[in-house]
Amino acid sequence: MTLGKYTAGGGKVLILDNQDVGYVNEYQITTPLEDGTNYFYRVVGYNYQSEQFSGCYEIPFRLGFTLGISEVQEDKNDIQIYPNPTKDFIVIGSKNKIKNINLVDFSGRKLRKLKFENDKIDLNDLSKGNYILQIQFKDNTVYNKTITKE
Repeated sequence: MTLGKYTAGGGKVLILDNQDVGYVNEYQITTPLEDGTNYFYRVVGYNYQSEQFSGCYEIPFRLGFTLGISEVQEDKNDIQIYPNPTKDFIVIGSKNKIKNINLVDFSGRKLRKLKFENDKIDLNDLSKGNYILQIQFKDNTVYNKTITKE
């Protein structure tokens, strides 16, 4: 495996060059990487006779940033869902624009897409039980919240 980063002029700087990682499904890089930097990795396969497989893949990726615990907790405050438990409706307040809301069971199966009107979702026809509201925002981030229908 080879790991490198792209330079401003379009060149490449290698961080790991032809590192033998053996037969693995997962490899942890211990070299510190910089946030906001464009990197690539290259994987080459060999057979048991040390002959290179046809096909060498170079995959670009951009390292994002890691959220601290306080940042994650702040994001939770950007959305309010009440009352929970509920008998008939849920009110959703959010600073972010909502794209769609799905109702999901605990096995991950999508039950239905919910109508979101005037910050409310009507749950009158829903059977009693626990569900997951899967809220997708316009920026494609997803927030999951367990709700209880009484």
